[in-house]
Amino acid sequence: MTEQLPTDQPPQRVSHKKLLVRCGVVVVCMSAFPFASIPLYQAFCNWTGLNGKIDLSAPAEMSERIRDESKQRTITVEFVADASLNLPWTLKPEVTQMKVNLGESTRINFYAENTSSRNIIARAVPSVSPGQGSPHFKKTQCFCFDNIQLKAGEKLECRWCFILMRTSPVTLLP
Repeated sequence: MTEQLPTDQPPQRVSHKKLLVRCGVVVVCMSAFPFASIPLYQAFCNWTGLNGKIDLSAPAEMSERIRDESKQRTITVEFVADASLNLPWTLKPEVTQMKVNLGESTRINFYAENTSSRNIIARAVPSVSPGQGSPHFKKTQCFCFDNIQLKAGEKLECRWCFILMRTSPVTLLP
């Protein structure tokens, strides 16, 4: 037989202070996370070298002042282009690699095609790998600066102009 508690005792009062404190901490963390995510992501990219970001500032005098010794130094740059799996586009560079003279303005074209039956607007997100190479690339013109709208089946030639800095190391391989 089970034992029953006497019913003449008043119910004990439960303190919700700990629960309120825990809920408050969760709310503060949830509110702070979006603000902290961008610097955390940038720190992660810098630490791992993944998804290297390219510096957007490119002074005009860089392309005008090319030294003879920088013309003699070349670095082979490889180009890889992938569209998102959710984006029915094909994107490819005109060449997969080229030798680039340091300090000299270089231009490459990429070709985009909308393979779907509807109009789509997208934006390219460039990155340099390994991440140690990103500070040495200065974009002067890029199709990634603006949204690209392609009608169904439309093809587009997209230009990317950049300068590989004279201070670039001979190799950027890890």
